[in-house]
Amino acid sequence: MSAIFAVVGGEPMSAADLQRAVLEMATRGAEHIDCRGGETAGVAAGRFEWEMESAASGPLVVDDGVRVVVLDGTLYYRDALRRAIAGATTGRTFDIAGDSAGHLIIGAYRAWGTDCARHLEGDFAFALWDRDAQLLVCARDIFGTRPLFYGRNRDRVLVASMATTVARRSEHGGALDLGAIGDSLSGAFNLGEDTAFWALTEIVRARLGVGEDDDRSQIEDKLATTLAAFFDDEADRVFVAARLAPLLGLPSTGAELPRAELFAGWRRFFEGLAGLTATG
Repeated sequence: MSAIFAVVGGEPMSAADLQRAVLEMATRGAEHIDCRGGETAGVAAGRFEWEMESAASGPLVVDDGVRVVVLDGTLYYRDALRRAIAGATTGRTFDIAGDSAGHLIIGAYRAWGTDCARHLEGDFAFALWDRDAQLLVCARDIFGTRPLFYGRNRDRVLVASMATTVARRSEHGGALDLGAIGDSLSGAFNLGEDTAFWALTEIVRARLGVGEDDDRSQIEDKLATTLAAFFDDEADRVFVAARLAPLLGLPSTGAELPRAELFAGWRRFFEGLAGLTATG
């Protein structure tokens, strides 16, 4: 088990910043850390001491000068993979330069490009940065055995073994998105690209279609229209509206309600959303 991290775009991350990202994933291994950084991208990996003692684990970072890869996991049937790489690169042979899984992933990338993961068997997650192509390639095995999460922060793309490491580097700093959690709790698992890390206010506004320039009357109309689509019962609409109003900047007694009451209304809203999605 290893911790891996990759970043592309935005302000360059220093070696210390890359190492800090791995340290946040210490439960996956950070007793040994290695990294590579540049103007446009950086990768890092960490591993436990006991794993470093195994020759089969290979280097934390494999770097051939053009391509650099970090890996969590292992590859099976390595001899067969070597033969397949050699067969796919007849006329443009190259030295794989090592026996580790990381070396073989670079070899597979040189043979098949971004389709390389289709030719790998094992339990793995990896991030490979191609300096010449300015391309980040990330993949997991077909069963998703090893965790790998990604996210964006404006011009920056982040990839890591733990979701919290990605989320802390987002513009929301890892704040929990109770709306997305509500989606999951109500059974609406695939309603968009939202994750659990975003502000509840923003997610509710997005569901209602509220724009930044909307005035109070427009927000009230959109809230009423949405709730009418979600709920047939007027009592439900009134109950939920009073608890969403504080999130939307609308006057309401809902702001004075206990947190449990507010949560009840928010959850009811997302249950209504799930019901509409399931039937629509």
